[in-house]
Amino acid sequence: MRNSDPNLSAFPSTAKEFPSATQDTDPSDRRGDRLLAYLGLLDDAAPLFGSGASIPRAGVLLALPALVQSGVFECAQKIYGSIGPAFYGLRTSLLTLLLMALWRIKRPEALKEHCPADLGRVLGLDRAPEAKTLRRKLARLAAHGRAAGFLKYACEEESEMCRDADEGPADPRYLRLGARPAASSWRCICSTRMAAS
Repeated sequence: MRNSDPNLSAFPSTAKEFPSATQDTDPSDRRGDRLLAYLGLLDDAAPLFGSGASIPRAGVLLALPALVQSGVFECAQKIYGSIGPAFYGLRTSLLTLLLMALWRIKRPEALKEHCPADLGRVLGLDRAPEAKTLRRKLARLAAHGRAAGFLKYACEEESEMCRDADEGPADPRYLRLGARPAASSWRCICSTRMAAS
C-alpha cells in the first residue's frame, strides 16, 4: 500500500489518508491486519466495528466528531507522518490517548485495570493497546522532537478555522460549566499557547 504506483493502484501514495482499508471482516479477529503490520505493509489498522449491546465506555464515541473536526489527527499526520509500520499506528495511538482522557484514565499503566477487549471494541479494534505498547509509541513520538511544532501547527489551524467561521478569537481561558471552570479542550490549549508566543 505504501509506495504504490498511482497508475496501477486504487490507493495512490499521494492520498495518504486515515483510515486505510482493512483486510479483516470480523471485528473480534484482526489477525490479517496484524500480519500485514508485522510484514511492514500496514501503518495503522483501520477501525472495524461490529454490532453489540451494552458496550462499556462506548459513550465517548459521541466526542469523536468533535475530535475529528478539531483537526488533531490531520495535524499529527502532517507533523509526525508515521511512527512506522504497526497495528497501533499514529492515529490509533493518538485516539487511544484522547479517549483515555475522556475515560479519565490518567496513565497508560492504568489501562491494566480495564478489559482490553472492551476498550478495543470502542476503538474499532479487537483489543486496546497495552500499557507498554502505548509507552513505546509515546517514546517514538517524543524521539521525533516535534511536540512544539505539533502544538503550533494545531493552534494555527484552530485560529484559521475561527477566522473562516467569523467566530472571532477563541476564549483563551476557560469555559465555565456550573460553578467550576473546566478547560475548554483543544481550543483552550491552542489559544493559550498562541497568546503566549
